Order: sequence, then structure tokens, then C-alpha cells
Amino acid sequence: MSTTNPSTRLGVHRVLHVASEAAPWAVTGGLGEVVGSLPHRQRGHGDDVRVMLPAYRGVLGGSLARGASHGLTLQLGGRALDVEIIEAVDTAGTPYLLVRRDDLYDRGGLYAKLGRDYGDNGLRFGVLGLASVEAIRAGIVSCDVLHLHDWQAAMAAVFLAARRQDHAELASIRTLLTVLRRPSSAQ
Repeated sequence: MSTTNPSTRLGVHRVLHVASEAAPWAVTGGLGEVVGSLPHRQRGHGDDVRVMLPAYRGVLGGSLARGASHGLTLQLGGRALDVEIIEAVDTAGTPYLLVRRDDLYDRGGLYAKLGRDYGDNGLRFGVLGLASVEAIRAGIVSCDVLHLHDWQAAMAAVFLAARRQDHAELASIRTLLTVLRRPSSAQ
């Protein structure tokens, strides 16, 4: 019986996690806890892992060491939206890519204020998904697997599919969508 680690038999995976939360900077529940720990575990198995996250107020003021910054112009819904992609590293050495657009992410809460969802959450997280694909196209990050966490990152799969045919650098990327909770009508 072989005791070889399965990840070494399959080779190194380049994974980009895209999520709206990651502990300890942006957490409302299980999603943040998972995204805050899973990349560290994968890196421990030898995978090349990065995390893309909105540059919320709490993330920018957190313990991430900032590096280079890249400007991207996203075309979304007939609008040109400028974003900044900030490279950062956490204290365990996991690389992060922070999507900065202050009018979308510099707010008092992650999803809502005083119990009311932000009316532009669809735009906010559409920008996150599109930024992940455009960062790959621009060569800011590369990956074999685009791991999308919950509805906030799911649009990245749609943007990837729409661009895959015209952009060779996107052709072989696989997607994985993890849904950690389902909406409850009881809330």
C-alpha cells in the first residue's frame, strides 16, 4: 500500500481562490473560516495557492504585507470600471490579491448596513468575479483551477466561459464552485 501524498502524485496545482471573505480580516461565518484556512492547508501539500478578496476596509487595515499594485479597467454592463489589484502576503506566507475599488468595498459592513443588504451587491461581486478573470488575462496571476466560493464569486465562471474561446491563457482553467450555505427563506 502506497503512503504517497495524493497531491504529489497528481503534481502541483496552481489554485486561485476567489471569495468575499477570509479570516481573520473579513468574516461573517463559515465561508470566511474556510477561505482563511484552506489555502494554508493546500500550500502545505505543495500547491501554488493564492486568494482574491475585495479590499474591504478591514482587509486594508489588517496584517497583510502589501506588495505591487496593478491597474485594470473592467468592461461590465457597458461601463468601464477601474480597479486596483494589490498583491499582499499574510503572516503564514499565503499570497493574496486584493481588488480595490473604494466606492464598492470601503464600507462599514461586508454585505449590509443595519440589517439591509447593499443595493449594489450584484455589481460589487460581479466586479470581483470579472477582476479574477481579467487578472489572469493580464498576467497578474495564473492558475490551473479557479476555486469560487459561494454566490459572491460564482460570476467568475460565467466571465471565464465567455472569454475562454478568444483567450488561450484561459482555455485550460478548470473551475470549482463551493457553496457553503444556502439562503434561508426563514431569515
